[in-house]
Amino acid sequence: MPGCDSDCDLHGDECSDLEDDNDDDSRGLAEWAAEFNIPQTALTALLKILRRKGLDIPMDGRTLMSTDRSCNVANMAGGSYYHFGIENALTAELSSLGHLANVTDTLTLRINIDGLPLFRSSSVSLWPILGMIKEIPECSVFVIGVYSGASKPANVQEYLQEFIVDMKAVSQSGIVYNGVHFRVPLPDAFICDAPARAFLKCSKGHTGYYGCERCTQKGQFINGKVAYPEISAELRTDEQFGMQGYQEHQLSASPLNDL
Repeated sequence: MPGCDSDCDLHGDECSDLEDDNDDDSRGLAEWAAEFNIPQTALTALLKILRRKGLDIPMDGRTLMSTDRSCNVANMAGGSYYHFGIENALTAELSSLGHLANVTDTLTLRINIDGLPLFRSSSVSLWPILGMIKEIPECSVFVIGVYSGASKPANVQEYLQEFIVDMKAVSQSGIVYNGVHFRVPLPDAFICDAPARAFLKCSKGHTGYYGCERCTQKGQFINGKVAYPEISAELRTDEQFGMQGYQEHQLSASPLNDL
């Protein structure tokens, strides 16, 4: 504001209030633009109108939204990957939840991974790593990392490498938000459809022959029917089927085994 610098010694509180008002205006406009997905061109045009009306705000939408000028994108697995970070994602989510963040001191993640086509005329797609907090039902889904390529990641080990390293580090140290320490145990569930599940576990597709990693016998097609070499097999309990069979037949190639 004109003359504000010269008057700050005498009216320091008044100048401080003006600066706070300007910050509130910019923050409110930024939150409004993000909530309603306002295009950058429309936002910039609105800012110029508001500036002419005397509002002390940025003239460009990129400045208002604090858009990064550079992004550390890694080339991997036949495409590009950017890792937002688990701690950054959780901190942003806790900030948006407000008082709901105080209902727990444990943040258990549930992870979803799947492909998302972008265009009808192109094979380019996104493979985001999404998460949500189990203990807070009101939690929104947030982005942990995003892969982009002409097809699904060519190497699942490379694709999940940063996520696994980050997840193990955060699970050991937890995170601190507003002076409160939150435990972040390892994810209790990966919520995926059948094709994505087969991709992550490095097993055959859900429509493939012998595609279940829990099977203990491999059948053979004889005269159009599936026959098993061991007919009188020993009965297994639910516990044996769920743990022993899984441990013996889980493919070691899956990077999720490192968690």
